[in-house]
Amino acid sequence: MKKLIIAAAAVAWAIAIPAMAWDGFDWKTASGVEIQQGHLVCGGKFIEIYDLRTGQYHDVKVERIESTIRGAEVEVYDYTTNTYRTFEMED
Repeated sequence: MKKLIIAAAAVAWAIAIPAMAWDGFDWKTASGVEIQQGHLVCGGKFIEIYDLRTGQYHDVKVERIESTIRGAEVEVYDYTTNTYRTFEMED
């Protein structure tokens, strides 16, 4: 029975991992943002973010990423709004 519980927990964990996102905030637009797991966030990469304020996905290019005490600061160029945005991402 114990092995069955451990196996069920492992399967649930494996299913939940792809659904996780990296949460952050854009102070300029007062918008929460999510970067879905599986996106490689490094300079020059194109990724998709979800803007919680507008309820829309945005295609962005990562311009810069920098570690901070609380996580990371990610500067992107948002091709949906044609603007530069800076996100404060949680650790």
